[in-house]
Amino acid sequence: MAGLSTGWIAFGFVVLAVFLWKMLARATGPALEPIAARQPKASEHTQDEFFELNGKGAFEVEAVGESHYQPALKAAIGSQKGYVEVNVQAELYCEDDNAFDANAVRVMIGGQKVGYLNRVVAMAYREIIKNVGFGKATGRCQAKIFGGSKDKPSYGVWLDI
Repeated sequence: MAGLSTGWIAFGFVVLAVFLWKMLARATGPALEPIAARQPKASEHTQDEFFELNGKGAFEVEAVGESHYQPALKAAIGSQKGYVEVNVQAELYCEDDNAFDANAVRVMIGGQKVGYLNRVVAMAYREIIKNVGFGKATGRCQAKIFGGSKDKPSYGVWLDI
């Protein structure tokens, strides 16, 4: 039974990696095309550089750990009250010095940490950006903050990558 679970986890990882690879391949913008064309070394790019991740508008990747960053999420939605769904820009930073996960990818909105990619997505994300030559560069994508109702008083974040 344990082998079956491991097999499904591996299968899920492969499916996620292919999904993220396709999303990165669809990314557009002046920074991506010249970099991809000349296939630079990953060490050429730093977290000070950005590349755009253009999803399908489906917001299918959920950030994790948002419960620890509710003040930052409240600041990002401003003075809106009640249930909200707010589209914002998020930035994805590789957090190499994370004490709990060497592959951590931090999600930032408005300059504040609002969560992380889950471990499986973070590993796939790092592998893909490394393979396309972005190394430590920071990804930008659209995100949706939602919540604030009686039934869901806390806020969550979903990413369009």
